Amino acid sequence: MIEIVGGVLVRGGELLLGRRSPHKRICPDTWDVLGGHRENGEPVLANDEHTELRWFAIEDAASPPNLAADAYRVLFRRLAGHRRSAP
Repeated sequence: MIEIVGGVLVRGGELLLGRRSPHKRICPDTWDVLGGHRENGEPVLANDEHTELRWFAIEDAASPPNLAADAYRVLFRRLAGHRRSAP
């Protein structure tokens, strides 16, 4: 069975994103959450799907023009709003 897995890693006020390879068939050269296709229970977040990893301030994570999915912008803005409203 093949599963698609993604993880949002947050450290303090930062979010970890990975840049997908420009040679990928789907969403090449874009910033993405960590994850990928998982077969037979293999670990996904420990693979080498991404060519670069970078911590973004949560408030800035929705800004890169080349995010792999527009839905991430909504998620990252919600995370930033939640962070601002936390005591």
